[in-house]
Amino acid sequence: MSFGSCCVLQGNNYLKMKPKAIEILGVQKGLILNFEVKQIFQHSQPQPQEISYIFPDDFKMCIYDLKFAVGDKIIKPELKAKNEALETYKEAISEGKTAIYGANIANGLNEFKLGNLPPKTACKVILKIAFCANQINENSFYVKFPLDVYTPYGSVECLDIKKNFSLMLHSESDKIKKITSNVVNGVFDENTKTFSISKKIVNKDNENSIIITFETVEQL
Repeated sequence: MSFGSCCVLQGNNYLKMKPKAIEILGVQKGLILNFEVKQIFQHSQPQPQEISYIFPDDFKMCIYDLKFAVGDKIIKPELKAKNEALETYKEAISEGKTAIYGANIANGLNEFKLGNLPPKTACKVILKIAFCANQINENSFYVKFPLDVYTPYGSVECLDIKKNFSLMLHSESDKIKKITSNVVNGVFDENTKTFSISKKIVNKDNENSIIITFETVEQL
């Protein structure tokens, strides 16, 4: 699993949009971790556009909430039959409204189209995700947070992790002894039992994932 990839549809081509900022807030309890991921994209074109937001699925995670913030307006997907949802989307677009349509486009890939995104407008995508961690032994476990998204439109390395990136993870203070990571600039605060990454990601050997390892006080 990873963040999503945002693209602008121009004709039959998709152009990648890199997020202006990425904010991640996480909470760990046992082997379950909940994250809220915010990605801010800037639509810089002078005309309204249809953008496509693509994210992969994974058996180790569950996306339980997704919404788009366009200006002051919050747009949340509604579950409908596929044909009905597509017809509603097309009707709204033809009326000049900003609308959303989502569907599974390939094995493990989901796509949400946001139509008639106003020009010169920022779009914030907010994902709420639950992870199931992988146990290493009786006193440790880890979670892997991929940074790349591979899509049918070639959205590889779509995330700008060199600036405007932040992650704050709160752990169970009485049960976690230590948190380490493959991210060189990741910081573990022993007093608050929080792990954080600020401004950018500095990975060892250009790895494309954030791997966070937890060491527990007692056996799991």
